[in-house]
Amino acid sequence: MGQWKVDWSQGYNIPTRYHLFTDASKGRYYLNYTFDHDHSDILAENFTLRVILPEGATNVKVHLPFAVDSMETSSYFSTLDYIGKTLITITKKNVHSLLHK
Repeated sequence: MGQWKVDWSQGYNIPTRYHLFTDASKGRYYLNYTFDHDHSDILAENFTLRVILPEGATNVKVHLPFAVDSMETSSYFSTLDYIGKTLITITKKNVHSLLHK
């Protein structure tokens, strides 16, 4: 018994009204999202967070309260995209809700 190996991926879209804030005086937007998954008791061995920003987003800065294994910025193209959207990909090994809030 045991020795099970399961690879699992979950992807979803979230409404920005709960995580995107604006500072009108500076003309900036802030995305505040918890670096974790929805299942609090599960350890994610290889966790990847991808954030696709709206087309035209510029001067993107990422601030995290802890170190990550890698962080890349690239372009994401979906249907009828001409310029592409900014894609931020953050990866970290061994992510658990008690460790990364």
